[in-house]
Amino acid sequence: MCFLLKGKKEDLLELATELGLEATVDMTKPILKNLITKSAGYDEEDTKLMYEGIVEERKERELLEERKRRDNLELEKLRIEAQIGLSQEILSRNNRTPTITRSKMESVYNELMAEIESNRRTTMENLFKKYENAKEDDDIVDFETMTIISKKKGRRKITEQTLGRAYKITKKNETGYSTTSKGRALMEKIACHIRSGGRLNEGCMPY
Repeated sequence: MCFLLKGKKEDLLELATELGLEATVDMTKPILKNLITKSAGYDEEDTKLMYEGIVEERKERELLEERKRRDNLELEKLRIEAQIGLSQEILSRNNRTPTITRSKMESVYNELMAEIESNRRTTMENLFKKYENAKEDDDIVDFETMTIISKKKGRRKITEQTLGRAYKITKKNETGYSTTSKGRALMEKIACHIRSGGRLNEGCMPY
């Protein structure tokens, strides 16, 4: 019965359990051996075959567990490698994205500024033409427009005749044309402008 002492304690515990013996984990291998060999109906050959079967099953179970452990480790390795690869791709993409974004934003900004400048020039040219071609019966040009035009033109001096024509606000009645209260208020601003020597005066600006 030396094979019983050469085996593992867990195999002896399982053998004792299958033989219907009461065995506990705190028992030593010699105690388990004596418990098995002194049990009623003990047969050495049958006990040896049963023990070898228990050992074989344990080894197969351990082999399966080892394979499962290796498979899990391999899966974990693949998962980590995939995660690292994804992280590197995201990092590389993030490093490229700001450059692309800045380049695109600069292009859009330049196009927008060019369009704004073009629209501004067109608007100012139209205002200049309206100012220069103003006639006696033309529509009224407001004070801010005249001020902007004068400021942009720089060299043009606003004359009393031009301002009077630009701010002619009248109404038709039975006796003819008469200046409205709004017209009088604007004419006072014009007078203030004229008194300043035709130069732009913030005190004359309408608010």
